[in-house]
Order: sequence, then structure tokens, then C-alpha cells
Amino acid sequence: MDNESEVKTILSKLNQEDLLPHPFLKTRILAVARELRATKRKLFFWKMFSTLSMAGLVMSLYFHPFTNRQNSIPLNTPYVIHMNFNDQESTHVAIAEIQLPQGISFHSEKNLSLREARQLRLPVFLTKDGRYRLPFVVVASGEGTKKIHVRLFDKDNHLVKESFIKVNFNRKS
Repeated sequence: MDNESEVKTILSKLNQEDLLPHPFLKTRILAVARELRATKRKLFFWKMFSTLSMAGLVMSLYFHPFTNRQNSIPLNTPYVIHMNFNDQESTHVAIAEIQLPQGISFHSEKNLSLREARQLRLPVFLTKDGRYRLPFVVVASGEGTKKIHVRLFDKDNHLVKESFIKVNFNRKS
């Protein structure tokens, strides 16, 4: 109980007196606050610098002239387009119908009449590696992005799937 009475006397003295901070405490608190603000500014600068650097890197890679974001094919050059089918489609697909837009024609060394055709119906076969694949060769005479319309049919001639293949043709090789 001796300790209890000492604590009570100390607390009563503290309640009676006004507590004043040490004269140097105010300057230390202001110095810490200044340092905290300076650190936050430096951190903000480096966050912004790294964000802008990363954005600049991404933009330079995106707009780089050698970056190829689409299939870019030179004009008047035969180009083979392979259509691959997933397992679900391959069990149903028997015939593919390919319709070309203006400025694109089919290409064949042996059959020159194919060059005049705008639309072809081709059988879809299983290749040696166990995949269903439909290759066809096209040549473009006009530049720009063209959409090749492909429709897939089953053996009863019912439509299984319809899709477009986007190909970009340009003058440069």
C-alpha cells in the first residue's frame, strides 16, 4: 500500500500543476514534420517518374515501326492462310465456304480459273498430325485491312460456325 499512496501523491501534484512541454520539443516536432513532408515529396516524385517512364516505354513499344500488331502482308504476294479448328468444331465440320472481299483473289499455280472466283467451297480433311486444318492461298491487289468471310458446314450442310479473318495488306514488303 505504500506504493499506492506514493502514486496518489504524484498524480495529485500533476493535476495541480500546469504541464508545459520542454522548450526544445516544439522545434523537434516541427523538424520531424518538415522531414516527413520532404520525404513525401521525394516519394511522390519517384512514383510519378517511374509511372511516366513505364508509360513511355509501353507507348514506344506500341508505336514502334517494327512492331507488327496485325497480319501485314505485301501486295501481289501469295499468302497462305491456315484455319485451325478446335476439337468440338472438328467433329462437326466437313465443308468450309470462303468468300473474299474486293481486292483479294485466290491464288493457284495449276488452276488459273480460281483467280476469278470470289467464293470457294472446300472439303475439310484431317492432317497427318491429327488436326483439322484448312489452308488456302490469297493475293491482294489493293492495300488496307480486308475481312475474309468463312463459314463452316457439317456433312448435312448445316451451318456450324461463321467467322471473319482480318488481314492487313500493304505496299511494303
